[in-house]
Amino acid sequence: MNRKIPKSLKIGLIAVMTLLILALFVEIRRCPNLPRRLMLGLLLQRYSPGPAIEFKWQMSASGATPDGGRFDSTQYMSSDCVGIFVTYSTFSSAATAKERLDSSIAIASSVHAKSGHPGADTNLADQRIILSSQPKGTYEILRRNGNRILRIESSSLNHALEYERRMVIQAPAGAR
Repeated sequence: MNRKIPKSLKIGLIAVMTLLILALFVEIRRCPNLPRRLMLGLLLQRYSPGPAIEFKWQMSASGATPDGGRFDSTQYMSSDCVGIFVTYSTFSSAATAKERLDSSIAIASSVHAKSGHPGADTNLADQRIILSSQPKGTYEILRRNGNRILRIESSSLNHALEYERRMVIQAPAGAR
């Protein structure tokens, strides 16, 4: 059974492969650490972003929420092509922030970590929660301090944790 592949199919396959290779080179120029992440994925090895990974600013937005709060949102792209979304929200009261945090926990697929430090009142003044959401395939790190919430969201938990670690290291002692 010797079937010959039509010449037009061969040309079509060559054209598609050429376009795929060109697209990969364009992505590598935009994300220089992408080949390492892809190679480790192909070898079924765990990948964690290291010190060579940079988080580049993509865009920002800010505004007011319907309940009178404020938010500042920023999108970053790591140098291995993983998106990070960071949102600071300020609410009118600590109770409103706690309600928003509780609603995020209620709709999450799973809670990976939860910690808190007791404040002057009976509510937790400083909370940190790591959530995952199956339908969206994202991870969220939520940090509440009084009436403020910091949300770090990414498709990669390791990238979100690395961004959080760098942010906490770089923040001045009084800002934490």
